[in-house]
Amino acid sequence: MFNKTEKTREMRKKNFFHKIFLNQIALSLLGLAIIFSIGAPLLKNIKKQYSINNEIRALKQEIEEQKNKNLSLNKLISYIKSDEFVEEQARLDLNYKKEGENVVVIKEKDEPKNTAPNSESRDIYNQGGKERNITKRNIANQLKWLNYFLK
Repeated sequence: MFNKTEKTREMRKKNFFHKIFLNQIALSLLGLAIIFSIGAPLLKNIKKQYSINNEIRALKQEIEEQKNKNLSLNKLISYIKSDEFVEEQARLDLNYKKEGENVVVIKEKDEPKNTAPNSESRDIYNQGGKERNITKRNIANQLKWLNYFLK
């Protein structure tokens, strides 16, 4: 009798496991649990990898920009160290010239300076074929604009 009860218990256990593993709903739930337990950390790793790749791309771009900036600064340094730069600065700042070189200075026409502090400067405006002397202080704003665009 003892053997028979053991066999029935084993059969019940087998039937229980068979029912669980052969039952489609139970098997589906078990599969979903396994997929979720594997998928959640995998999804986190994919997000981290994506953000790291974006950061690497941005850093590579920054490196290229810094290389270009470094190259232009090296060119500037080599130009500043050259005799051409020294000569140009001597001409501009110290008014030097080469032998046999003629220097021509062109001055802009100086406007007459008012000697009296309260003197009024006068302009001539042409209105309807008539020239009028008008002080700048008494000119209407519209006339100033008209003179600006038509002169």
